[in-house]
Amino acid sequence: MTATSDEELIRMRQLKSSLYEPKLMTPLSSEIFNWQGSDASEKNKILHVRNGLTFTPYAFARICNANCHFCSENLERMQDENPSSKKKMNSYPTKRIKDYDQYFKGLEKSFQILDNIQKEKGKLNMGLSLSGLEATSEPNWFQRFCELLERYPDLFDEKVLYSNGSGFALYAQEVVDSLKNLNFDRIELSRQHFDEQVNQKIMRFEKVQPIRLNDIYENVTKNVLPPLFKVVKNSCILTKAGISNIEQVEQYLEWAINLGVKRVVFRELSVIGEEGYDNQNKTKRWIDENRVTISSVLSQVAPTFSNVRKNFNYMFTTIGYYYMNESYRYKDSIDVIFETSSYDALASSFDKYPNVVNKLIFHPNGNLSSDWEQDSNIVGKFF
Repeated sequence: MTATSDEELIRMRQLKSSLYEPKLMTPLSSEIFNWQGSDASEKNKILHVRNGLTFTPYAFARICNANCHFCSENLERMQDENPSSKKKMNSYPTKRIKDYDQYFKGLEKSFQILDNIQKEKGKLNMGLSLSGLEATSEPNWFQRFCELLERYPDLFDEKVLYSNGSGFALYAQEVVDSLKNLNFDRIELSRQHFDEQVNQKIMRFEKVQPIRLNDIYENVTKNVLPPLFKVVKNSCILTKAGISNIEQVEQYLEWAINLGVKRVVFRELSVIGEEGYDNQNKTKRWIDENRVTISSVLSQVAPTFSNVRKNFNYMFTTIGYYYMNESYRYKDSIDVIFETSSYDALASSFDKYPNVVNKLIFHPNGNLSSDWEQDSNIVGKFF
């Protein structure tokens, strides 16, 4: 969608986090996924898979080597049936991958099923979104995953790695060799500030991680990543502790341009309602205290369609089922995206369309789910 007037831009901003209305759905019997529902009747349930969904192998072979203040993996959900009890956060140590052979056998089975579906029913235009904790922090796991992915060259139309970049500094040869034949479309590098000390206060890398230093990060970004990825993209969360206003945004963009980065996304901390999550959780409190709204930044970039800040050119707006973003071109050198999302809207989409699968996440316990919580909205069990 592209705004062409002040009124249209205002209307699009007001539509942020609007619920996704299903289109281009492929109906699938849940039996295909070896459905393990609580009720026998669910075995005949028909699932509708969104054309263009993403598949995420949730990477958790090792505790993350950073401890970002805002990390959603450290939020704690309240049990629906018992508000006084809590579900363990996804980064809880017992949830990590324990048996590689079992894990990759289950993951390959899910690949085979999806491959057969596409051969029988047509392309899903499915993308690979490799994220979770930090995928590159355990080179043996990463190598085995890449070897599996090589055996399914036509399964995914787009391949994206979300990373803090640490493995490209600490295990450079192993990680680079694993990726050489995979033609990843994009890497999204999490970096919260152009000043390494400010960045470290937010991301809190382990002291042994070279990537925490700007000179290492800049070398990786300039020299190591470009041969492996078509696009190198930086991802920055807007926070009071880091980037919070348009002047800092522009400083960040100038730094990124000097690194040869082609795209930057500035994200608002996801909107989390008062219900469903433990409000005493320190991550939840930090998010609430440090939120910088996307509206406050966009009001500085483009108060109206006809009044856009110098050096920024408006391109288009994207409205999804739980997110909204505006895209700009800065100094004709770099694409800039301002994005907001809502956990509440995501939860509402589950309630409104319980049979619609917008994304697939393969968790360390073998559950294939449409939710970031491993035991919620399960599509299939693979061990």
